Amino acid sequence: MEKKSPIIKNVVDTFRILDVLNEDGESSIAHLVQILEIPKTTIFRIIKTLEEIKIIKQLPNSDYALDYRLSAYAQSASKDNHLIELATPLMNQLCDHFSETVNLGINHENQVLIIQSIEGDFYQLQASLVPVSPLYCSGMGKLFLSEFHKDEIEKYFDDLPKRTVNTIVDSDVFLKNMKEIKEKGYSVDLEEYEYGLSCYAVPIRNQQGELICAISISGPTTRLEHKGIDVLVEELKKKGHELEEIISKLY
Repeated sequence: MEKKSPIIKNVVDTFRILDVLNEDGESSIAHLVQILEIPKTTIFRIIKTLEEIKIIKQLPNSDYALDYRLSAYAQSASKDNHLIELATPLMNQLCDHFSETVNLGINHENQVLIIQSIEGDFYQLQASLVPVSPLYCSGMGKLFLSEFHKDEIEKYFDDLPKRTVNTIVDSDVFLKNMKEIKEKGYSVDLEEYEYGLSCYAVPIRNQQGELICAISISGPTTRLEHKGIDVLVEELKKKGHELEEIISKLY
C-alpha cells in the first residue's frame, strides 16, 4: 500500500500565493492562475479565506496585496531573532562551562516556546523532548506562571494532568512554590515534566521589570547534582543578569 504524503497541497499553494504577493506587491487572481498554474477555483477559495482573516486585502483596483496581520508576525519573528542573537553568546558560555543543554524560552499563548537551544552532553531523553511545553511543569514555565494574578493561577490549575508524581497540579501548592521562586530568583523543574530530567531557570526582565524571556539549564537529575546545583544556579543567575543588562537598553 502506497504511503500517503503528510503534505497538505492547499497549504503549499497558499504560501506560493503569498510569495507572489510579497515579491510583486499586488496581483490579480487571473495573474496568479497564469504564473502558478493552480486552478482558478482553488486560488479563489484560498484568496477569500486569507482575506477573511486579514492576511491579504483587496485593493480599489480589485487586485490583492498583503494585509497588516503578516506585518505583526514579521515584527514578532524579528524581535525573537534579535533576542536569540543577543542571548546565544552567553548561552554558549553556560553550555561550555557545564556541558549541559541551555535553553532560551518565551511565553507563547500560555506555553513555553523554546526559541534557541544549545545542546550539551547527550542524554537519552533529548530525543523525546519538544520545543513547546506547558507552563506548570517546566522550569521556565513556572517563571511565566508566577507573573499571573492569583485568580488567573486558580483558573489555570483547574483540572491539569500530572506528568509525574512530582508535577504540581494544585493552585495552592503552586502559590507556595511561587513565593519561593520570587525569593530565590530562580525556578526548578525537579522531574516534574519527565522522570530523570531536571531544569533550573532564571527570568530575564527589561528595564520596566517586565518578564520577556527566560534561560535554563537542563539535564539528567543525577548528573546535575553531581556537578553541583549551587554552582550551576549561581552561574545561571550571573549570565541572566548579564543578558538583562544587554537587553534593558533595547527593550
